[in-house]
Amino acid sequence: MFFVVACFRLPQVDASNGNHDGIHILPYEISAEDLITDFMIPKKMLIVQNASKSWPLYKMLHNSKKLEAIKDVKINTSMLHHSNYAPLESTFGSFVKKDLHGTSFQYNVLSGDAAISRSLRLPWMISSCKHFQDEFANIGDVDLYGSKTKRKSYSSLNCNSVYSISAVLSGRMTIRKMGDKTPYELVRGDMLFVPKGVCFNPLNVGVYVTATFTWNWEGDDVLKEMAKNCRRPSLLSVTGQTDTFSTDVQKTIKKIPDVQLSSGYMMPPIGLGTSRLFTKTYETVKAALKMGYRMIDTAQVYSGDEEMLNFKVSSEEEVGRAIADSGVPRSEIFLVTKLNPDKMERENAIKEVEKSLKNLKTDYVDLLLIHDFYMARACGPDEEHLPECQANPFLAWKTLEELQAKGVAKSIGVSNIYVDDLRDLIKFAQTPISVVQNWFDPLHQEIEIREICKENNIRFMGYSALGFFWIDKTQGMGLEKNPVLKHEVIIEGSTSQDLPVASVVLRWAMERNVTVMPCTTNVDHLEQNLNSRLYPIPDRVLTAIDKLDNEMGNPDEEEVQENNNGNSKDEL
Repeated sequence: MFFVVACFRLPQVDASNGNHDGIHILPYEISAEDLITDFMIPKKMLIVQNASKSWPLYKMLHNSKKLEAIKDVKINTSMLHHSNYAPLESTFGSFVKKDLHGTSFQYNVLSGDAAISRSLRLPWMISSCKHFQDEFANIGDVDLYGSKTKRKSYSSLNCNSVYSISAVLSGRMTIRKMGDKTPYELVRGDMLFVPKGVCFNPLNVGVYVTATFTWNWEGDDVLKEMAKNCRRPSLLSVTGQTDTFSTDVQKTIKKIPDVQLSSGYMMPPIGLGTSRLFTKTYETVKAALKMGYRMIDTAQVYSGDEEMLNFKVSSEEEVGRAIADSGVPRSEIFLVTKLNPDKMERENAIKEVEKSLKNLKTDYVDLLLIHDFYMARACGPDEEHLPECQANPFLAWKTLEELQAKGVAKSIGVSNIYVDDLRDLIKFAQTPISVVQNWFDPLHQEIEIREICKENNIRFMGYSALGFFWIDKTQGMGLEKNPVLKHEVIIEGSTSQDLPVASVVLRWAMERNVTVMPCTTNVDHLEQNLNSRLYPIPDRVLTAIDKLDNEMGNPDEEEVQENNNGNSKDEL
């Protein structure tokens, strides 16, 4: 079932007011629950801005060459101004190449080429609810529509016989609701929801490509039951930015708060890790800050040695440049970096930190860590006088205390430390340890280290919480898939809560008082990871994940045993 939607939003329409003459305009995507209860049942039209910008097809429309590569898709075009309106067969590639010149096309995606089907995504307000998505697969339809015309006049009244969501992938469209003289414009990336039975006047003008999703349910009782099965409020519906939504949805939002460190400073529970970003560091950090991330984790050793990846500058430089260009005040960002384990002698350490500040374009870091406390583990706190122990991490800790006293580092801590060394450092330290950062995920939960941290008011920060470190740790063992994201227990928790697998893992970690720093260049994943701070998961899921610890053994224990047998970490 298909119909053409043309939509127009004039510049004077204020999208932040949530409503304009009966058409609601929101600057963020909404959940299926809110779509049903606040728009489908009361039959309100909705414009959602920038809702389809993450779609592959949306991005591909910037590059006609990529679209032309999809050559096997047969479509029917018709000459709008041709005297006999003769249908012409074409391909999607040739359609794009001709830039819709005087033609229009309609293409059913569900029965068409998989290359385009994979490039379209169900709107978030549908796909956020698995029950909704399953029902849509049975009763819904998706059409790709494009047109170019010089006509500029409103068509006759169009009364919707189905529910529809239309995403503008290219160009722009206009619409005027029945009884409303104001035309609205939807530009590229916007999405329009039109309830069943609502009437409007579409306007066809210029070039545009849209994807239209249509479905049909009968009766408010069916819709209310569906809303119960899609119980998750929209991300911003509880922040007071619009009065469209009912306030009872706030009950299902539980935001993980910032945590106060032993230094007295506050630290977010989730940030962006940058160790694997390489050439994407600048653009990813900038996008993350714009999205709402307020903690960035980098290190001196994340440098330009990855020749195969063509990454010739340091991560710190790229992070510093992204922060400077982001528009986010430096005071709002919790910035973490780590001392190069090869530069732990006092003079070298101070020079390296000064270099870090220059790269990061700042005069302080919020957290400074010793990157790898195990690099000189043969030298303990009582052996600092030995000449061969000048790179002793315990001496490096004294340097960090000195830098904290000068205000260069607001808080200090250690990374990659084992139990015995942590106990020794706690006794040795004159300044409290703020953070311990170690490898952590559902299969490697660092329970003993975390207990020591809890007893000594040290915040535990886990890197590789999503499990990718397992592949690094088990090189040569044939492990090709991430064992965390593919684990059946975690997938079950994801399915039952209608949340991404990564969101379940990150939420579980934060619920267990672990600060996390997932690393990704995917914009959708960036948003999902950040949103995990908001959506709780039930105790049964948390407990089920708790039981996964050590399921695959503990590579760290094997490493310690090998070291005790005479091997250094550098040899492993």
